[in-house]
Amino acid sequence: MDDSRLNAVKGITTVASVLIIPLALAYIGNQYTSALKDREIQAQYVKLAVEILQAEPTGSNKSVRAWATKIIDRYSGVPLGTEAERALVEAVTISASYKNRCWAAPTPDDLKDVQGMLKRLGLYKGDVTGVCDSATTDAVTAFQKGNATFVDGILGNTTMNLLRSRVSQP
Repeated sequence: MDDSRLNAVKGITTVASVLIIPLALAYIGNQYTSALKDREIQAQYVKLAVEILQAEPTGSNKSVRAWATKIIDRYSGVPLGTEAERALVEAVTISASYKNRCWAAPTPDDLKDVQGMLKRLGLYKGDVTGVCDSATTDAVTAFQKGNATFVDGILGNTTMNLLRSRVSQP
């Protein structure tokens, strides 16, 4: 290749790089910003859906609970099975508070039973409501500390089995 053609190619390459690279970077940056905004909106939808699913299921809120369940299934990154969706719409309340992170009790009645057991052991001072509150989390934590088990304030299987065992002892 002669010098004039080489210089022409260099010139075209320089112009292309001066124009194309900034445009490509601007496009990529715009796409990234747009994706971040979309993710923020999705997170807000999930937060709203969780708040809706914290209410007791009733006939009058069934359709909004169905919407909330679909939002969680779509945007949370945790796909729900058919049974989980049905349970969330019809029967299950959830607790989203990290501080009051009891456990995914199948029903508020189950959580009432737990609160009752903790009350019988002298650890729960609140009213038996079936709602995971700070008094419940504190009682679970105290129970775990007093029973040489992992202390996280969550009613997992180990804690539940130990709690049932301690309550059934005379």
